[in-house]
Amino acid sequence: MDINCAPSLPTRFTLNEWHYNNQFRYRCSEAQQESSDRILAEATRACELAAEIAKVNKEETDHRLQEKLNDIEFRKKELLRIRKDVALEIDALSMYKERLTDALKPVRRNALAICEKCLTAREHRLGIDLVHDDVEKNLLKEREVIRRAENLLDRIWKETGEQIRKSKATLYYIDRDLENKESNLYIDRRNLFMKETDFNLSIYHGTSPLDKSAVTLNEWELQTNSNVVSANKEVNSAKRLRCYIDAMLKQTVDDLKTQKDATNEAFRQRIEQTREAKIKLEIQHSE
Repeated sequence: MDINCAPSLPTRFTLNEWHYNNQFRYRCSEAQQESSDRILAEATRACELAAEIAKVNKEETDHRLQEKLNDIEFRKKELLRIRKDVALEIDALSMYKERLTDALKPVRRNALAICEKCLTAREHRLGIDLVHDDVEKNLLKEREVIRRAENLLDRIWKETGEQIRKSKATLYYIDRDLENKESNLYIDRRNLFMKETDFNLSIYHGTSPLDKSAVTLNEWELQTNSNVVSANKEVNSAKRLRCYIDAMLKQTVDDLKTQKDATNEAFRQRIEQTREAKIKLEIQHSE
């Protein structure tokens, strides 16, 4: 039998080597455990720091959101207040426009027509009676007053319609702004009360592209301020126009009545003169 084919015996270690190996492995295990504990402690501190930073950021964000909500609520109340004023002025101007229409119809259809008929009828006077007397002068003046009143009423009627159109346009922009404010309030309220346990917060949808149509805070404030200023301007214009219409209608009625009384007095005097002349002629004729 060949002695070279016999298997080699495993290495033998001493008892001291065995104890040394166990102690070495134990020390390595302790070192790894200490390293793991340090890593866990650092991770815990990092988590606590991140949680504290997140808490501070959330409190700051919630505070700013609440300020933004209060600002939006304030501006919304301002818009609602001025919207009410604009709506009231639109209703008031609509009534004033009806008053102007009611005033314009009799002036155009009755007063002017009657005055023209009187002038036409007096053209049928015969002979010496076809005289340019005070009656004709007052009738011509009355026609001029009526035409001037008609033109004034028609112009103010058109101005009232234009003021109503401007007020309605302002109301449209206020309504659009209020809709935007309501949408903004809904979104920010949801953001304010959003919790870490809400659904889909961990879903990452990638970066959000910059919306070029987004406006800055100053532009946002200027838009609302512009709507409020414009609305106040239209409300003041409407109030001034209504005051002017009241004064104009009173003055127009007074002018028409004054001229009508003057014309009637001229008619009365002319009729009296004609009657006296007729009586004298009849007496002379009877003699």
